[in-house]
Amino acid sequence: MSREHERAAAAPIRVLVADDSPAYRGMLRVMLEADGDIAVAGEAGDGQEAVQLAAALSPAVITMDLEMPGMDGVEATRRIAAASRCPILIVTSPLVKQRSTLPFRAIEAGAMEIFLKPLRITDEAGSDAASNLRARVRALAGRPPVARREAGARGTVGKGRPPARVAVLAASTGGPAALQRLFAALAAPLPGCILVVQHIGAEFQEGLVQWWSEACAMPVRLASAGDRLIPGTVLVAPSERHLLFGVADTVLLQDGPRVHGCKPAADVTMESAATALGAACAGAVLTGMGADGARGLLAIRDRGGWTAAQDEASCAVYGMPREAARLGAAEAILPIDELARGLARAMGASE
Repeated sequence: MSREHERAAAAPIRVLVADDSPAYRGMLRVMLEADGDIAVAGEAGDGQEAVQLAAALSPAVITMDLEMPGMDGVEATRRIAAASRCPILIVTSPLVKQRSTLPFRAIEAGAMEIFLKPLRITDEAGSDAASNLRARVRALAGRPPVARREAGARGTVGKGRPPARVAVLAASTGGPAALQRLFAALAAPLPGCILVVQHIGAEFQEGLVQWWSEACAMPVRLASAGDRLIPGTVLVAPSERHLLFGVADTVLLQDGPRVHGCKPAADVTMESAATALGAACAGAVLTGMGADGARGLLAIRDRGGWTAAQDEASCAVYGMPREAARLGAAEAILPIDELARGLARAMGASE
């Protein structure tokens, strides 16, 4: 039996769609139900109706618009997240300003992921967007939102290893919230530079960097070609460019082919860092779909650097970390709060 037939034979994933536009609710229905394994269980035209239908229908996933009359998507997300563990996917308009932190206020309120509304679904780009939306819904339906809990067992940092001058962090679905929590757990600037490869659209990256900056004791900014790797700073790989190491501890941005369908790809950055720094590099793979980062993390470990993967219990989607664990790339499997402490120790920060 094909994968498509297997999905169709199983009970469909029930989705609640919240959007103030009837036309767009109809478009979302078409996008979601195209493969037969996802069914729209209800439609809400505003935040208040979304809260009511979430309680009445108990959907597997909710897609939530941000800007709606009356109660907006952020407040609706906050109320639904307080009452249930249903994963919420923010589906927002291209009109949301690039520097806006509104989508990340929704993440802070309990949403898991952000998706940009396509203008149409009749062209190739729209078809790809619809396929991507269904993939995200399937991933979120497989795991409820992360329960806020304290860290468990501690990981260790190998004796005799030099402090890491650079740490590369990889994340995809669920990454904005996980990294925000990691940054908040770092009470003081680290003695090394952090590079972040987060899979997210260009439309959201400036708002994401601004949101992370509010939680982080270190300056956070988008990387530019030629940037120096300065201790106590966080550089975020920009959309549609791979981030590599250049000469004299500088950043090189490359417009190469996609890796695992991603650009930037964490594998590219991690392999470049491992080659340049050896054991003086650390890496971690956080929540996300797919396999990006696993091979790069293995390259760092093979050269003696500290490596970790986020544990399944604290992941929104246990895809990338699972692959890293399967390859033996992670010497420590840690919940997000403990991962922050392990990273600080690997970089030589005082306890």
